[in-house]
Amino acid sequence: MSDQFNPQFQSPQPYVPMAKRKSNWILPTILIIVILFLISLPFIIIGSLFSGFSSEFEDKPVEITDNSVMTITLDSFTEAPEKDPFAVFSGNLSRNTMFSVVKSIENAADDDRIKGIVLKEGMGNFGFGMAREISDALNKFKESGKFIYSYLSYAKENTYYLASISDSIFAPKMGFFEINGYGVSSLFLKGFFNKIGVDFYVEHFEDFKSAGEGFSRDKYSDSSRKQLKVLLQDRFNEFVAQVEKNRKIDRDKLLFAINQGQYSTDSLIAYKMIDGICTPSEFKDKVYFKIHKKMPIEKECKEDEEDEEGKNKCDKVNYVSVYDYVSDNDSKSDVYKNDVKIAYIEASGEITTTSSQGDAMAEGITDGRLIKDIEAAGRDKEVKAIILRINSPGGSALASDNIWQAIKKVRKNKPVYASMSDVAASGGYYIAMACDTIVAYPNTITGSIGVISMVPNASGMMQKLGITIDTLNIGDNSQFMNGAYPFSDKDKTKFRNLMQTIYFDFVTKAADSRKMSFDKMRSFAKGRVWSGEDALQNGLIDQLGNISTVFDIAKKRIGVPEGKKVLVDFYPKSEDSFEEFLEFIKNFRKISAKDISPLSKQIETFAFADKLFSIMPKTIQAQILYNLRLMEISKKESVLLTLPYYIN
Repeated sequence: MSDQFNPQFQSPQPYVPMAKRKSNWILPTILIIVILFLISLPFIIIGSLFSGFSSEFEDKPVEITDNSVMTITLDSFTEAPEKDPFAVFSGNLSRNTMFSVVKSIENAADDDRIKGIVLKEGMGNFGFGMAREISDALNKFKESGKFIYSYLSYAKENTYYLASISDSIFAPKMGFFEINGYGVSSLFLKGFFNKIGVDFYVEHFEDFKSAGEGFSRDKYSDSSRKQLKVLLQDRFNEFVAQVEKNRKIDRDKLLFAINQGQYSTDSLIAYKMIDGICTPSEFKDKVYFKIHKKMPIEKECKEDEEDEEGKNKCDKVNYVSVYDYVSDNDSKSDVYKNDVKIAYIEASGEITTTSSQGDAMAEGITDGRLIKDIEAAGRDKEVKAIILRINSPGGSALASDNIWQAIKKVRKNKPVYASMSDVAASGGYYIAMACDTIVAYPNTITGSIGVISMVPNASGMMQKLGITIDTLNIGDNSQFMNGAYPFSDKDKTKFRNLMQTIYFDFVTKAADSRKMSFDKMRSFAKGRVWSGEDALQNGLIDQLGNISTVFDIAKKRIGVPEGKKVLVDFYPKSEDSFEEFLEFIKNFRKISAKDISPLSKQIETFAFADKLFSIMPKTIQAQILYNLRLMEISKKESVLLTLPYYIN
C-alpha cells in the first residue's frame, strides 16, 4: 500500500507573454474588470468572514517532537468523514477516518520521533472488520521493533482483541473487564402490534432474508438462527485465536476464563490477561522508563533549556493522538508519477435515494452524492483506478441499482475495486458486485442477496376502535394493498410476484457479476448472510485482505512498479464542507416558530424517553436505532435490500 498520500502537485504552465492590445480595448477592459469586481464583492466578503472565523477557531498544529508516543483510544472509528456543516468556519477539514488511522500507524513505524504506541480504553464501538484492519496495522508497527502498551480500566471483546497485541497490558486496581463471548439480541414486536390491531404483511426472498421478522414473528426463524449462529461462532473463533497467540495463554484456560465472563484485575492477572496493576500516573512512568531507560526524577527544568547539541534538556514523553499525528518522512521521489492517481471513495451507512445531488446533509449513503463522486473520479484523466470503500448494511433497492448502474458505466473506462469493511450486505453487496474485484476481511458480513418488503395493515385496529371505511372505486385494483382493509389472497399473490421480479433481477445481476449460473447463485442467495471467508469459498468475493491489499491490486493493474507510491484522491472532497454549510442554512430556514413551539413543550417527555433509552442494553439500543432508521427509509422507498438485524 502506498505511504504517500499528498495532494496533487501540478507544475505551473510555461509563461506566454500576451500580445499588446490596441488602445481601443483599454476602456472596455477596465469596465469589465469593474463589473466583475462588483459581482464578486459579496463572495470576497463572505470568504473574508470565513477566513476570519477559521483563524479564530482553528486549532494550532500539534508539534511532533522526539520521544513522542502515539495514543489510540479504542472507542469508535468511522469509514467516511462525519458531516459537519461548520467545518468551513473551524478549518477542521481532516478526515479522521479508518484510512487515516491506518496510514498514521504505518507512517509512525518509520518515524524516528515516534517511539511507541499507547492503546487507551474505549467502549469498542466498532465492527470486527475495522478491528481486523487496525490489528494488521499494529502488527506491522511492531515489526519495526517499537513498543505497544495498553492501559485499560474497562474492556470488552473488541477492545481486548486489539489490546492483546500489546507488549504489556496494565489496568487500575478498580478495573473491570467483561469478556464473555458473543451474542446477538433482537426485538420482536408482533405481540405488541397484535394488541393494537396492526398486522405487518411481509414478503421476503428467500428463507434467510429475515429483516421483517421483528414485525411478523415473536422469535428468530430457524433459517435466521442458523446464519447468526455461524457468524457468531466465526467471530468467537477468531477472537480466541488472536488472544491465544498474542497472550500465549493455553486455549483451554482461555476458554475457561471467557466462560467466567467478568473479571476484577486480580483475576485478570491470574488468567494472564494483563501484566500489571497501576495508576494512570504510574503507567506514564512505565512508558517513560521504556523510552529513557530510567525513572523520571522530579526537578525543575526549563522547557527552552538546550544542551550543547541543541536538544532540549528536559527528558519527557510527548503524547500525540493518532488523529493529530502528521508524518514528515514521506519522500516525494518515491511517487510513481504526479499525473497518476487512485481515487478512494468512502461510502458508509444505510443506502437511500435523494431528490438532488446537492443533498449534502443526508445521513449515510445517498445515491445522488455517491454517484456524483463516482462520476467525478471517472472524468478525472489523472485517476487511473477507483477504490470504493463500503461499510453498509444496505437500504433502498432503487438507490442501490442507481449506484450499480453508475459503477458499470465508469468501469468501461477505468477499473473499479470494492474494499469491504465491517459489513457490505444486501444493498451494500449490490453496489460491490458492480466492481471489477471485491476484497473483504475474513469476518466481513456480506452477501444477503435478497429482497424484503413490508406493508402494515391497520384494519384490525380500526375494527377495535369502531372505525369504518367506505370507498368508491374505478378500476379493479384501485384499492390494491390498501392498509385499511384486510389483504386478500389475490392481493398477496400479486404483491409477491412484484417482489419476486426484483429479487430475480438481483440474483441475475449477481450471477453475471460473479460468472455463475442463475441456479448456482440462487443457492448462495436466499437472503443469507455470509462471513468474508465463506463468501470467498462460495465465489461471492475475489480475495481476502485489507486496504493495502486493494491498493496493491489496483497499482498492479495500472502498471505502478512494486515499491512505488501513488497519489490518492479522496472522495467525498473536503471542500464539500461548504456545500454542507449551505445545505444546513437552506434546511434551517424551513424551521418556523410554530415548529419550535410544540417541540419546546415536550422537552420533559423527550428527556424521559432519553433516560429510558439510556438504561436499555447497548445491543437493544442499537437494534432500536437500526429499526427506526429502516422505518424512516421505508417512508419513501418501496423495496429494501437490507441486512436482517443490526450486527456490530
